[in-house]
Amino acid sequence: MPKFPIVDSHVHLQDASYIAIPWTSDFPGKYDIPLLIPQYTVATDAAGLTVDSIVYVETDIDPASALAEAFWINRYAETVAPQIRAIVVHAPVYQGERLRSYLDVLKAFGTRIKGVRYLLQDPSRDPTFPITPEFVRGCQVLSEYGYTFDITINSAAFPEQFPPILDLVRACPNTQFVLDHAGKPPCHDHSRKTEYVAIIKQLASFPNVVCKANGIITEAPSNEIPVRKETIEPFIKAIFEAFGPDRVLFGGDWPIVEIHGDSYTNWINI
Repeated sequence: MPKFPIVDSHVHLQDASYIAIPWTSDFPGKYDIPLLIPQYTVATDAAGLTVDSIVYVETDIDPASALAEAFWINRYAETVAPQIRAIVVHAPVYQGERLRSYLDVLKAFGTRIKGVRYLLQDPSRDPTFPITPEFVRGCQVLSEYGYTFDITINSAAFPEQFPPILDLVRACPNTQFVLDHAGKPPCHDHSRKTEYVAIIKQLASFPNVVCKANGIITEAPSNEIPVRKETIEPFIKAIFEAFGPDRVLFGGDWPIVEIHGDSYTNWINI
């Protein structure tokens, strides 16, 4: 347990009564309620953490509400939660050159917005979507605005999503990429560790990629509550061996880290 203030690089504050977040309706009383700084502080206090700074990450909102979310969280940071030092919002990067109009609006919101993401983990989407010309161009444009791109894939459930990411990163050497959730490693199946290690090493070979170790306990077997250290430790070690400690970010992934019934505290302890 760290005895010094930390940066939590992945926090999902949300208010589904104000911003449209469709998936929260599947979790009445758990995720369809306001989950803001007071609730987050309860979790960090229980874990014995002192959090100096937070990176807010978009909450898989209805894309039509993406700019509303960006406006809302920026205003919340300015008026209520100055510890939110950086914001990662949804952006339609698949629009290529036309993404510029969207990024111009984000720039008008101020300097807290540091990056964007577009969820790629949807199994119904062609895994080669990130290497279509328009998507690649959109990611290239991000570098001109000083924005990062958070990569969100699910290599545990859909390993075919990982290889195209290598081509995307290769095509965008000036863009800073952040691998969310360490690509969601197959913690539920240790027989696939070698496969995961091989591709994570390839991704780490690109200097413009860093890795978030955030909420990885959600990738353990769903019936393992609380998740045991030995279930995910081999994959965490693989991340550090591939990227080195200077390119691995801690992320709490609150409140999603608790979606299967485990706790933020257990993730911190691991």
